[in-house]
Amino acid sequence: MQRLSNFAPGQFVMVLENNVLQDFFVAQHDYPTAGSGRTLLVRRDHLTPHVFNTANLQNNYSTSNAGSWLDQTYVLTLQQNLQPHISAVGITSVVGHSHPTLPPWTNLLLQRRAFLLSATEFGLSDSAVGIEGSAVPIAAQLRPVGNSANSRQWTRSSFLGAPANTRAATVQANGTLFGAPVTQTAGLRPAFTLPSAIAVMPSGEIVPNPAPTINYSGDINLGNVFAPRNVGYTVTGVAGDTVTVTERLDGAITRRYAVTLGVTQSFQALGDPLEFMTILNGERTLTIEATTNNTVGAQDATPVNITFTKIVHSGWISLSNALPADDRPEVIRLSIIGQLIDAELSVFVCNNGNDALPTWENATDAVVSGINYIFSNTTKTATNWGVNVSVDFGRGASNTPGYIQSIQGAFG
Repeated sequence: MQRLSNFAPGQFVMVLENNVLQDFFVAQHDYPTAGSGRTLLVRRDHLTPHVFNTANLQNNYSTSNAGSWLDQTYVLTLQQNLQPHISAVGITSVVGHSHPTLPPWTNLLLQRRAFLLSATEFGLSDSAVGIEGSAVPIAAQLRPVGNSANSRQWTRSSFLGAPANTRAATVQANGTLFGAPVTQTAGLRPAFTLPSAIAVMPSGEIVPNPAPTINYSGDINLGNVFAPRNVGYTVTGVAGDTVTVTERLDGAITRRYAVTLGVTQSFQALGDPLEFMTILNGERTLTIEATTNNTVGAQDATPVNITFTKIVHSGWISLSNALPADDRPEVIRLSIIGQLIDAELSVFVCNNGNDALPTWENATDAVVSGINYIFSNTTKTATNWGVNVSVDFGRGASNTPGYIQSIQGAFG
């Protein structure tokens, strides 16, 4: 998905009208004035022929039947969730001969949601027509009749030539202006504006409140999990949006971050070895959520829930970096604190832990007995001596759960 602002004038987007998708030109960004943040859309084809006004001698757009019908009735034919975003904008209208209080040629600023383009906006001029706004960038594209059912289309411009108050300006099939009697019919070509930040689907359909999508194709029940594993997913949404992803484990937040759209991510608590160690054995539920507040009327994504059962009865602990030593360590004493009933335990130590291939020595008996272990190794290849510890543990024959709280000790 991308924003309406990314579409160039002259391209088409689609809007639901009476539950049928209709093509609309992207006519102008920042309409009616620069910096408005709204984009003008103009229907590609005309609606059924319509009179400008049902009353003869009434050629003023501000009181016309066509003008009120577009603003009050036509808008209601558009998709319901789009209607709140079709705000009224100020459009210029030159008063015709039939205004009840103002003299002809007076400029009015009307507030309209849906409206007709003026002759000026079609890029046309005539001595009998006032200047109303400025030509839209695709004026020449809009002047030809949009479908064969209509030979001309109404503008909102009063035709102020003789006879004085019976005509309004139309654009003929050949792209020229003509003053047509207001009670005759011509095509209506609705125009309205939408926020330029509104979303457009790849199909071209405008969607006022798109939610991001969490794309996960794996199993929703991972079964028994014995070790860290990758749970990959991607999040898609409107290009340029900031989408926040929240990862939960049994409802508790484990990570919240701004996701890069379309890039594969991994559920951190299950994939990171250190975080995986903190997950207790048993049935667990992962939840992935995504939300954005950048798009007009944004919503949350449909969450993804993934279940699994953690079953881990063994583990391994080692220092990521050897403990520094000024001289060759000769002896070490370790104490393993925790619940280790019937546990299978192996303890290895080395005094050249900075070497590429340290010399590991089995100190299990000394640790279990609570006595010092004397290092056998007397050589190193690294610049400095360093002590490291590695502990392998697992449940014993009784299958009693256990844990290691800390490893304490000293060397010299």
